[in-house]
Amino acid sequence: MENVSPKINIYQQRDFGAKITAVFEFIRENWKPLLKYIVAFTLPVSIVQSFCMNMYMQSSVFDALETVDTSTGTLMATGVYYGLTLICSMVGALVAYSLFYAMLAAYDRREERLRGITWKELSPDFFRFLRRGFVLMLFLCVILIGYCVVTAMLTFIVSFFWIPALVFMLACCVPLVVVYPAYLLDDSGRSLWDTFTWSMRQGFRFWGSTFLVMLVCYLLTSIVSGVCAVPWYGIYIARLIVGVSAGGGAILDNSVLLNVLQFLLGVIMLCGTYVSSIVVMLGMTYQYGHIREKVDAVTVDKDINNFDQL
Repeated sequence: MENVSPKINIYQQRDFGAKITAVFEFIRENWKPLLKYIVAFTLPVSIVQSFCMNMYMQSSVFDALETVDTSTGTLMATGVYYGLTLICSMVGALVAYSLFYAMLAAYDRREERLRGITWKELSPDFFRFLRRGFVLMLFLCVILIGYCVVTAMLTFIVSFFWIPALVFMLACCVPLVVVYPAYLLDDSGRSLWDTFTWSMRQGFRFWGSTFLVMLVCYLLTSIVSGVCAVPWYGIYIARLIVGVSAGGGAILDNSVLLNVLQFLLGVIMLCGTYVSSIVVMLGMTYQYGHIREKVDAVTVDKDINNFDQL
């Protein structure tokens, strides 16, 4: 069966409506391979993350019921589960993002797009994006820690300095969404620092349109992930209510059925969250493509290079 719709290019100037339309068209055309690979690769992370998250939240229930053991060992275990939950969240996001961009690169490269795509074809790009994504994540963590340290030091000198610093950091969150696709997809040979400064500069230049696209994409993502999270939160709230009514947390701790059910619902919730993040990834990718095409005229340069090779 031949493709009846034109290929959705990354580098193309689009208005707001065209960007959102491109997001839905890409998902409609490729939802099967996207769902297949992202669920398969994030499921192991979701299983570990669900276990750690439930252990941490379970201790929170006991704490609310004042039945938690406040010994040093128990508090350390709670902290470990919380830390492992955060680590699993970062690993899951890194895997999902790397896999998505590997599939996006294959879509742009193959005549068949994502039809019949195999892991053998995806693996080189996946591991390349995984390495670059890990480096970018460490880089952004260093930037964030350095910014917080400088802000704290200046706050000691000027007590209200944290207010404009916080406002500026929130404003920077919008241009930051351009950094990830810019670093992973850029083929101009820019260094990480050059890509970061370019993304921040152009992100502030197109701040309004970037904010609008991300707002809509995050709202759509939150709706899907919220639907997947309702059963898990329902069990959590029900256990809390039953524990309060029973006057203690023993009934919660000894219910194997509830523990297993909450674990499985947690896996579904986390997988749904990773899958729904496709909307955000597509939104920020097409916004980056819009900015890059408008600033650097990428497709014009490619057409000239292709003409020279004839």
